[in-house]
Amino acid sequence: MPCQPLANSYFYEKAMCILAWKLFLPEEELSLDHPAANPPIPDKGPPLKLMPPTLTVAAEHDWMRDRAFAYSEALRKVNVDAPVLEYKDAVHEFANLDMLLKTPQAQACAEDIAIWVKKYFSFRGQEFSY
Repeated sequence: MPCQPLANSYFYEKAMCILAWKLFLPEEELSLDHPAANPPIPDKGPPLKLMPPTLTVAAEHDWMRDRAFAYSEALRKVNVDAPVLEYKDAVHEFANLDMLLKTPQAQACAEDIAIWVKKYFSFRGQEFSY
């Protein structure tokens, strides 16, 4: 299902997302298991235990949703603070596409991220000025 109105689609088809990975990764290293595309792969890239606290945002209708959950779970297994926020009836990039920024899911996501970031920085003793 190509990019269509959101009513009955997932917005992006898998082929479009694969194309995005092709633009992101070096051609000779193109693999969805490249460390930049799939950090939990053992012995490829930095150890997950060295990662900072990581907030994962997942959309219910994102074809990469399961990968987002697996990444967050892998981080938690090595004691990294890594909560997952999942948004129902949302599609890939729902929180940063101009046409979707006014949706309830995008608005809630922006608020949730702000709360998490403020909590994290406040916990570290770095209060915001507002």
